[in-house]
Amino acid sequence: MKLISLASGSSGNAYLVEQNGKLLLIDIGLSYRKLTEELHALDHGPEEICAVLLTHEHNDHVAGLPTFTKHHPAVPVIASYGAFDGLSSDKIFSRLNLGAFELIRPYERFNVADIDFLPVSTSHDTAESLAYRGDTESGSFALITDLGCWAEELAGRMEGLSALCLEANHDLHMLEMGPYPYPLKLRIESNKGHLSNDDAAALLLRLWHPGLKEVLLTHLSKENNLPELALQTMTSELQIHGIDPQSLTIQTAPRSGLSRTIVF
Repeated sequence: MKLISLASGSSGNAYLVEQNGKLLLIDIGLSYRKLTEELHALDHGPEEICAVLLTHEHNDHVAGLPTFTKHHPAVPVIASYGAFDGLSSDKIFSRLNLGAFELIRPYERFNVADIDFLPVSTSHDTAESLAYRGDTESGSFALITDLGCWAEELAGRMEGLSALCLEANHDLHMLEMGPYPYPLKLRIESNKGHLSNDDAAALLLRLWHPGLKEVLLTHLSKENNLPELALQTMTSELQIHGIDPQSLTIQTAPRSGLSRTIVF
């Protein structure tokens, strides 16, 4: 299995998963043109995508969906009922191919691209946002992003991973001292906002086991975080608890452009 970030941040999010020669996207928050460029850089094309999974309906996760569904109307778009309801009140709704949608509920497994997926509820300012766990014979991965806090219910569903894509959105001190208006700071810090470096490190510690080999930190804020700071927070938390950070590879996803490919 291969996993790579095509874009990760408030300006757009998209992740490419490859299994047994089949490609799928988790989120599609970049333009069709940019998506095509990124896929071509990987010697692929958008016509190879066999499914699109949505974490939620915010624009930075769905902006490219109307054009994609226009060009590829037969490709299923998998989303929660709540995300679909949220899209129905958005201006892009009239441009979507509604026949492409396959609606799912949290904790109900489904299979696509030879991957057994488990959608798990997350705490975000949407009706029904999701994290995804994917299991195959070769290993398992999860994408956990856009959540203000995590609970044991989520962590318990994510045990035993081979690879983890985990939001590390902001450093609390940078956010508090930064340029954002106070109401926006409150929204980000809330349990319906985004995961801080410290909270992400705590979840990473909770999910660590000897088989976890790859961690990709996602959705880093341009204004309220630094890649070095996010990485240091993760490694420090592991070291404090007697875990050698060298036992796994931790990287940050760039806001635009390709991350290093995770293979497991």
